Amino acid sequence: MNQKLKIAFLWHQHQPHYKNVETGKFMMPWTRLHGVKDYVDILKTLEQFPKVKFNVNLVPTMLEQIEEYYLKGTTDNVMDLTLKNPINFTEEDYEEFYNFFFSINEENLVSRLPRYKTLFSRKETKDLNIDEIRDVQALFNLSWLGEHSRRKEAFQNLFEKGRDFTEEDKKTIIKGHLEILKEVIPIHKKLSKNGQIELSLTPFYHPILPLLCDSSVGKIANPNGASPKLKFSYSEDAKTQIELSQKYFKKKFGKKSQGMWPSEGSVSEEVLKIAKESGINWVATDEEILFKSLNSWDRHKLFQVYEYDGVKILFRDHGLSDLIGFTYSKWKPIDAAMNLVKHFENIHRDLINSGSDLSDKIVSVILDGENCWEYYKNNGKEFLEHLCRFLSLSQTLETVKISDFLDSQENFEQLPKVSPGSWVYGNFDIWIGSPEKNNAWDLLTKTRNLIADEEAKETSKKLISKAKEFIFVAEGSDWFWWYGDQNQTDFANEFDRLFRINLIEVYKVFGKKIPKDLEVPVFESKDLESRFSEFQPYSALDWQDVNEIHEISLIESGGTMHTAKKENVIKKIFYGNSESGINFGILFENDVTINNFKLILEDKDNRFILNSLNQDLEIFVKGQNFIELKLNSDSNNFNLLLCESSKILKELELTF
Repeated sequence: MNQKLKIAFLWHQHQPHYKNVETGKFMMPWTRLHGVKDYVDILKTLEQFPKVKFNVNLVPTMLEQIEEYYLKGTTDNVMDLTLKNPINFTEEDYEEFYNFFFSINEENLVSRLPRYKTLFSRKETKDLNIDEIRDVQALFNLSWLGEHSRRKEAFQNLFEKGRDFTEEDKKTIIKGHLEILKEVIPIHKKLSKNGQIELSLTPFYHPILPLLCDSSVGKIANPNGASPKLKFSYSEDAKTQIELSQKYFKKKFGKKSQGMWPSEGSVSEEVLKIAKESGINWVATDEEILFKSLNSWDRHKLFQVYEYDGVKILFRDHGLSDLIGFTYSKWKPIDAAMNLVKHFENIHRDLINSGSDLSDKIVSVILDGENCWEYYKNNGKEFLEHLCRFLSLSQTLETVKISDFLDSQENFEQLPKVSPGSWVYGNFDIWIGSPEKNNAWDLLTKTRNLIADEEAKETSKKLISKAKEFIFVAEGSDWFWWYGDQNQTDFANEFDRLFRINLIEVYKVFGKKIPKDLEVPVFESKDLESRFSEFQPYSALDWQDVNEIHEISLIESGGTMHTAKKENVIKKIFYGNSESGINFGILFENDVTINNFKLILEDKDNRFILNSLNQDLEIFVKGQNFIELKLNSDSNNFNLLLCESSKILKELELTF
């Protein structure tokens, strides 16, 4: 009996689709930069330890972009700016330079280059001269090189030079980057063919599959969450995204993938059914999904493979995965590797002591394969080397490719149900539920509905196919990840722009008028989101034509008139149309108790006085420092005001 505990490592390599179809260029450089730092480098480290098996999950849109760099000559914004002589910089170039060329891990990447470290300390002053800018252009791109790639002679000469770079030096660096990108697919094919790694896929543009099938599943995963106004329900898109990946994999790697890491570990019962239809034998997700599905938090149940409707499911050990992703970067590499192995050995011991047969036991460690390494010294090379060495020598642990392990098993415990959710808190709140995210979903749904309408009209298949290319990109998870307050990035505008561009292109394909709400950033609703973020339920998510009142007259019950903004009584006031009529939202600086309201609205021709005492207004939502008022549909002013959207709120009278 084999009493070794099986360990399945899965590295998920992912970048969103950065292509700006309006310019034909990549709007951001992260696919290229992670390509030269991580995707080749990690495998070259693992290659030194052939006894250690790994699983690598690849997102096709990332690989497609990598190929486009060297096959089609497509460039990104930072590459173009790198190759531009700073003598010719425009004001826009300067702004982009300071925005991108200092967006890098200072401790582990910048500090290795003394000249870069010195110039980095002046990023806030924005006073670099031409020669200093040229050095930063070169050093930024050099600093992203992985440990194996930076050993190449051309790069070594530039590292030794250290400063005073020329325009020709910059060209050498970018040329070197492209040469590394050419290695990405071949080294994955090589290690897969040699039997050291198993390759698996993610749906093509990295969408959250359960939300594509039915966006209301967000409420099932988190009943306290809010839903978009419109329901997105296109399970056929979920299937197409998987099938596009399978087609790409067969073309590039000679065969379809047996396994899938669904984007962000997001699963539902419907998704598993679609995966099975698409030739997927196994999927992986987070332990939280297992515990919710079993309604049991017994950790011993985690270390095995389950089956639902013919699809095998592995559940990652969240804690161990996060140790690599977020904790071990702060440790000495050898100590971190020893600690992880010790955790594995403890699990092995506990299972043995419980009388378990280890032949069907497996520990799954799954995490992003690129993002964590910049927080490690030397891109995590020493940590991975120590870890692989310890695992190679272990008498109690054995690393496995997932499909090999599954082939060794005859029976799998059947799951009676699979709770929908992801690897982030076991729900979908990172991608749906906040006003800003829901606004984006409504934009996506309206655009997808347009395609459905055109299909019903039997519009040409060529146009439908073209429109779907753009909608599939817009279905990607990353746009929704950055909307709302949960995650912060300096490049929110770029992500927002890419999302809206792809939706706009759908309207262009059909010759339709571009909706106004696609011409302004979704992020512009952030103030509106802030105004609702403190209150449940989010009642006014369906507001249209939202306006903020920046300054009004405020009359307190004593009769003294003040300017609300100046007196710091009111933080924000909004008004807008909704399905229920006309709504007004008032966010106060502090907690208040308001008894009655009088609002005065006027334009150049008319003046309306709305009073809560005569039931023109009713309190719709009330919080400690927030009140939403709704114009009563029985009011004599209702119909007229509903038709006259140009009214401006001029005065607010409050009785405390």
